[in-house]
Amino acid sequence: MKKKVNNPFISMNPVHLTAQGIKQINDSLEEKKLTPEQRNLLIRLKERLNIEARKLYPD
Repeated sequence: MKKKVNNPFISMNPVHLTAQGIKQINDSLEEKKLTPEQRNLLIRLKERLNIEARKLYPD
């Protein structure tokens, strides 16, 4: 018997998750406490998310 996993992300739409991730990154980039290295990592992550989203949904 399989145990039911209670993970809300499994049932969420990938487009919604991507948009939510980008919004959270943008919110984090607005913080003044980030080091330049942290800021660069977040920007690279955001670019990567956009690239992957375009692969999934090219329109």
